[in-house]
Amino acid sequence: VGDIAVGLLPTGKSDPYGLRRMAIGIIRILAENNWPVSLSGLVKYSYQLLPETVKSAKTEPETAGKVLDFIRGRIAALLEQAGYKYDEIRAVTNASVDLIPDVYRRIKVISQYRGTDYFIQLGQLFKRTNNILRQAQEKSIPLEIQVNPGLFNHETEKLLWQRFTEIQQATGGLLDHYRYDDALPLLSGLAPEIDRFFVDVMVMDKDVPVRANRLT
Repeated sequence: VGDIAVGLLPTGKSDPYGLRRMAIGIIRILAENNWPVSLSGLVKYSYQLLPETVKSAKTEPETAGKVLDFIRGRIAALLEQAGYKYDEIRAVTNASVDLIPDVYRRIKVISQYRGTDYFIQLGQLFKRTNNILRQAQEKSIPLEIQVNPGLFNHETEKLLWQRFTEIQQATGGLLDHYRYDDALPLLSGLAPEIDRFFVDVMVMDKDVPVRANRLT
């Protein structure tokens, strides 16, 4: 953390302080022992131990971002060596690398289930919703903090919200305990309601509160 705070990141083949080796060691220790230790928490704690002369070089958020990006690169290299595909690696590391054992759990599930019908359904759902949210972002359309069921004026909206809350309750405990393989089939159960929502409902409604609610 101190080396990175003062800008001593490895470049090319040059790594005089062995930071790559140390990062790989940390990753392997956490993964092999299944320790749910927060990397961001470790970085924050380590930063607080640095002398003020080092802290003056970079703020804590700047340092943490660079440290986690560096570790992300090391995890990606290890996962590639283990035989995982580029898009699988990118999916899990872009989401979060804070808990190393969880990174390995997530990529294992993605690799195992990516060819199944419900995984393909989930991918299509995320792609469709991300497309419309990206359009909203490009047009600077604001979203609400949370969904307001009181603004529903179409039966399909009500059915989708009801199904969503049911699945949210059913998968909450599974996700909290990292049981992704059990949660995936349940999540794909939203597919029919979401498909119907996009067919029956005009998301970009002229009514601003209704539109923001539907986007949310």
